[in-house]
Amino acid sequence: METPDKQRDAFALAHLREQLEKQIENAVRAFESEHSGPIELDMSMVEGEGGAESDDRLRKSVEAIVEAFHRNPVVSETGVRVHKVTAIDSDADGQIAVRVSYDYPVG
Repeated sequence: METPDKQRDAFALAHLREQLEKQIENAVRAFESEHSGPIELDMSMVEGEGGAESDDRLRKSVEAIVEAFHRNPVVSETGVRVHKVTAIDSDADGQIAVRVSYDYPVG
């Protein structure tokens, strides 16, 4: 049975994940407001793994958001890491799909 602390951390982590994904969506939306055309961001947070070419400013903005997520005490204590971020607005209509893949520690 999970302890109350583990349950609290699980709820806090779920909330932090939701916030992270919303912050990424907002960053893409802000970038999109200054650029015309479709947006596609596909980036791995794992060193050595490639991703699709993306605007350097958008990539750095998303990296800063992910780094702040990783520094959160609940996230660092649980060992959860962002593996990959994908954000797409293929027809530039403002409807942005964000997908974040996470790595969870074993054990």
